[in-house]
Amino acid sequence: MVSTTRRLCRPLPLVALLAGLLGTHGSVLAQADGTRTLGGSTKAGGKVMTRDELRACMKQQDELDAQRKSLEARRVTMNQERDAIQAENEALKTKHEEVKARNEAVRDFNERMKEYGQRVEAFNSKMSDLAQDSRGGAAADRKRRELEKEKVELQRLDAANKAESEKLQGDLASEVEAVNARSQAQNRRATDWNTRNKALEDEANAYEDKRVDWKLNCGDRRYREDDEKAIRAGK
Repeated sequence: MVSTTRRLCRPLPLVALLAGLLGTHGSVLAQADGTRTLGGSTKAGGKVMTRDELRACMKQQDELDAQRKSLEARRVTMNQERDAIQAENEALKTKHEEVKARNEAVRDFNERMKEYGQRVEAFNSKMSDLAQDSRGGAAADRKRRELEKEKVELQRLDAANKAESEKLQGDLASEVEAVNARSQAQNRRATDWNTRNKALEDEANAYEDKRVDWKLNCGDRRYREDDEKAIRAGK
């Protein structure tokens, strides 16, 4: 018989992806009183920022913009990795189905081999009975001819079974081993991606918290244009 069915490893799924990021940069709008805002608000009010406050807010804005660009670039890379992992998952799914079909063919073959073995045992029993029967005559000759025909048929089936066994067996064991190794590597790759993706999501969420705080404390507050010019001039 062909060796028994082998188990296949299944690839792990990927976790959900984070939604797109929001930027901190916006239009610097002038207000009716000649002041401006960093966040593009048209309804800014409250106390005008001091130059030191504006300097700190502009520094935070630059840092947030740099972080946003970094997050967006890494998200593109992560999405590319995700697509490659999903493509490999599909390829492995096809490979699993191929091996599963071979295993099912092996099980069917082994069942037929059991039936063939039972038929051989019955034939051998009938041959033994005929050899022990001391009676001769036409009936014995007819029985001998029937058994000879059955022997030829069994020999034909034996040759066909051996050929089918070699075809089914082939490199099935090594193929299953290779597919399992490939699946395990894929699982490690997916696990690593999920871990890094979660870290990137956490960083993006922290960025969004800082962006909201910046908008409240900086982006929607007014400042004087002269202060901005002085800061950019290094004063």
